[in-house]
Amino acid sequence: MIELVGVHEVAEMLGVSKGTLAERRRRRMFPKPLAELRCGPVWGRWQIEAYMVRRDPLAQRRWYADLRDELLECPLEEFEQTEAELYG
Repeated sequence: MIELVGVHEVAEMLGVSKGTLAERRRRRMFPKPLAELRCGPVWGRWQIEAYMVRRDPLAQRRWYADLRDELLECPLEEFEQTEAELYG
């Protein structure tokens, strides 16, 4: 089953405003939506993820951002314990 996303979700995924997204679409710098509904365009999530990888291969990948955030939130004591356990 295809997971569909609209303008709000796409702008959120890309970290841009709806206006910036509209500008990218106007300049044809963006994937064509699967459908144009009354409520607006809809894309498959896979289309947006592929666009993100092509546009910025590292910074836009969720796993990279999630890992970075997780490491920044991790208390230093956890690293010290792990290091002590590893190296005795």
